[in-house]
Amino acid sequence: MPENGGVVHDDMHRGLRADMAPLVETLVQLIQDAQSPEIRNWAAKMLAELALAKTEESRTDALTQLPNMLGLRILFERLIAEVACSPNNRQSAPDAIGVISMDLVGFGDYNLTIGWDASSALLVDFARILEDSLRRGDFVSRIGGDEFIALFDLRKEQLLASQAATFEELLESFLDRFRAACAAYNEEMYQLFVKGVIEKYTPLSLHARSVVITREDLQRRFRNGTPLTLADVIRLADPKHRRG
Repeated sequence: MPENGGVVHDDMHRGLRADMAPLVETLVQLIQDAQSPEIRNWAAKMLAELALAKTEESRTDALTQLPNMLGLRILFERLIAEVACSPNNRQSAPDAIGVISMDLVGFGDYNLTIGWDASSALLVDFARILEDSLRRGDFVSRIGGDEFIALFDLRKEQLLASQAATFEELLESFLDRFRAACAAYNEEMYQLFVKGVIEKYTPLSLHARSVVITREDLQRRFRNGTPLTLADVIRLADPKHRRG
């Protein structure tokens, strides 16, 4: 496992714990000050969800130890509140939020071909591949089955550093990193299979789709009383939509 793997894993769970207090403060302020009833209702709903997420177990996927859907929602709402409620010149807020939705090609047949235990082990390996490919401050979660969502804090200075022209290109470079890590894993497992160390070789291949939501779009939706929800983003970044 790459050296940053444990660091990123710890960062994700520290992000879930440490960011609860400022997020609660922001939501309380929205309930008190927001003129739009839709925004006040949204903030009240988020507070109710936070009340359900007090324990780490409630927001962690038992198999992979990544954040689960509830944990992802907390991370997402933290980013939404930080971006939508901040002035345009605030340095700490990201310029955009990137989302990559992924699942494994043909995973529905894996249980039949390699068995439940091996399928579960494959999911754990895939989770580590994704986690180890992240930068510090980005997050990946398992939302169910073989479905994973990665969240990215995107900033304009990152475009200059990466020579990407757009945030979409930058997000595609992160996806290329995931694909390269899967290819390296497949080669390693194949060599073990050839040497007889493992009995079955099941290569990883992923479907993925990405979406970028800019700070301007998030703030516009807040002003209109229609804040973006995690469900909205999952519908936008759903690899199944591309399969037709």
